[in-house]
Amino acid sequence: MANIKSAQKRIKTIDRQKTENRLIKSTLSTYIKKYKKFLIAEDLKGAEEQLKTTIAYIDSACSKGIIHKNNASRKVSRLSAAFDKLKNKLATKVKETKVEEKKIEDKVEEVKSVEQTAKKPATKKVEKVKKPATKIDKPATKKVEKPAAKKVEKPITKKADKPAAKKTSTAKPKTEKK
Repeated sequence: MANIKSAQKRIKTIDRQKTENRLIKSTLSTYIKKYKKFLIAEDLKGAEEQLKTTIAYIDSACSKGIIHKNNASRKVSRLSAAFDKLKNKLATKVKETKVEEKKIEDKVEEVKSVEQTAKKPATKKVEKVKKPATKIDKPATKKVEKPAAKKVEKPITKKADKPAAKKTSTAKPKTEKK
């Protein structure tokens, strides 16, 4: 134990803060456990409400300096990710149940249509008698193709090839100056 009066007072305040911090940390872990129970039970509304209160409590603990801001941020991020995962899981379940319900409805409609066709009285089918053809067939005529007009080709005259003139350069060669 400290001999100085101010050190003795400081020890008392540290003990008081320690118990308060423990209380806040244990309450925080309790909130998180409750939230996880909602996730396991797949209760979306309860989980959403508990998530809000848990995040608020984490932020207050962070602002008091009980937990580090990175620790608080990590906890909030993980809790939110778990909530989103649950939300997506339930959304896919709803979609699957809707698809299954449609399949069942289609089968029910199919069965009803089969029953309705079975309930109809059988009617006698009257066969139609074919009448003889009354049209007179005309003899087929062939189409005569006209001969294509011949193209008159003009003789091609070539110009006399002249040898290309050689180019001579009269320019002075450039010299480099340094």
